[in-house]
Amino acid sequence: MVCTWRFLFRMVVKKFFEVPTAHLILLLSSILGAGTSITSQYIFDKQPCELCLISRYIYVMIIIISTLTLKYNNTSFLRKVLFMTVFCSFLAGTYHLGVENRWWAAPKFCTITIPDQEELDKAVPSNFLEGNSAKCDVVNLEIFGLSATLLNILLSSSLFWFISVCYAIDYGRRNFKHM
Repeated sequence: MVCTWRFLFRMVVKKFFEVPTAHLILLLSSILGAGTSITSQYIFDKQPCELCLISRYIYVMIIIISTLTLKYNNTSFLRKVLFMTVFCSFLAGTYHLGVENRWWAAPKFCTITIPDQEELDKAVPSNFLEGNSAKCDVVNLEIFGLSATLLNILLSSSLFWFISVCYAIDYGRRNFKHM
């Protein structure tokens, strides 16, 4: 009986780290990440900052590329593009976490400059300041007591390390199977 459970465990782990399964996990996790941010914006009325939008666009790119990778049976080019996109997601999340925790200064496009009254009176629509009013260095959304940026970096770093391990295992299977 023990041998059967070990065999099943090995088969599950082996299947989990296969590249097509990894691409499916990337797809579903990115849908979860992008879906959470879109839900928080449109249902809970939490306006995203510019760095949140960049992370959202990267998740959409991961969704598209992982779907193409699953459809076209793991072409080498798409795998490399997917890996770099997941890495960019990790970098963008790390940068955003640093801005939010004030480890470094926020970029200029993340700060809101309020024009003086004279500029406002000149042909500026009345809803000028109602657009994207979230600052990048302020926690705008908390989920279970953690900032959404921290949860984003946890997700993107997990995805990055997961795809790295899957690609390394696949590389070893393909190149060292005769040793």
